[in-house]
Amino acid sequence: MLRVTGLKKQFEADRGASVAAVDNVSFEVETGKLLTLLGPSGCGKTTTLRSIAGLEEPDGGEIQIGSSVVFSATRRFSLPPNRRRVGMVFQSYAIWPHMTVFQNVAYPLEGSGVPKREVRKRVEHVLALVGLEGFIERPAPFLSGGQQQRVALARALDMTGPRVDSQRNLSAPATLCRCGTSSPWMERPAGEYPGAKSISRITVKPSPTLL
Repeated sequence: MLRVTGLKKQFEADRGASVAAVDNVSFEVETGKLLTLLGPSGCGKTTTLRSIAGLEEPDGGEIQIGSSVVFSATRRFSLPPNRRRVGMVFQSYAIWPHMTVFQNVAYPLEGSGVPKREVRKRVEHVLALVGLEGFIERPAPFLSGGQQQRVALARALDMTGPRVDSQRNLSAPATLCRCGTSSPWMERPAGEYPGAKSISRITVKPSPTLL
């Protein structure tokens, strides 16, 4: 479960003025549910996700993941990003070009102290879920755009505990499912994701009128 209450975030603009990127936003995503944040460019969708992941420091409000409060402005408390166990798929995918597919997906697990044998098992499993089990040792620069997106998704799923934050609509995996892959990740129950007892998903999309 993810609960965001009264979230606020301002950025400095020109000539000392400030812009409210997120202004008193509240919502709740139950375990196993999908929430889409829909709005025009610049309305605060990405800032909201970055705040949940701990990549932005909000100015107000509270963020609760599961039974734990990870950010509270009134308590002056903010849990570091690496302790929130939030997987985020960035718009640019953020795939490291000097690493293989395996190394990209394994990196956050290794940084969290997961044993090497368990890392291998979890990476192989999640790559199979997104249909990339045959590309495990391929260098990242030799992947197509859609394959890179699936690597980013696998990395997020592999690291996540109770949730996955996804920036922008996941067009490539959606296409993968429509093409008839044998293991469409979107149709799999939460229990099949490595290390995930429960998963809630958030996506963001621009307004249809702007497409």
